[in-house]
Amino acid sequence: MNVLEQSFTCPHCWEPISVLVDP
Repeated sequence: MNVLEQSFTCPHCWEPISVLVDP
């Protein structure tokens, strides 16, 4: 569950996370 932690650590990381959540 590092994805959530990374999202909080770096706001711009939300982009890559969105790609994973929404293919």
